[in-house]
Amino acid sequence: MLKIKAAKSKKAGEATKTAAPKRRGRSFLLDLLLPMAIAKDVQANLNEVMPVWLEQHGQRKARFIRAVQIGRIIIGHWSRPLVKMARRFVGL
Repeated sequence: MLKIKAAKSKKAGEATKTAAPKRRGRSFLLDLLLPMAIAKDVQANLNEVMPVWLEQHGQRKARFIRAVQIGRIIIGHWSRPLVKMARRFVGL
């Protein structure tokens, strides 16, 4: 059986020099699936409304709302070109 060992730092819990600090409130999926300008704008808008959701709905529901909104924005962004392409094929 092949065993893969994880690399350990010299001291337990010591961060590597190349590891960037994790920023709270950033969505990996937005950064991955949207152009940079759109992703930055969406991130800023979500960070602006998150305190309102936290106050009105609590942390758990606010995080769920944020996740749903991220999915909706990504699907909306990529569905437009697909619908346009489908209309071209149907119109042939």
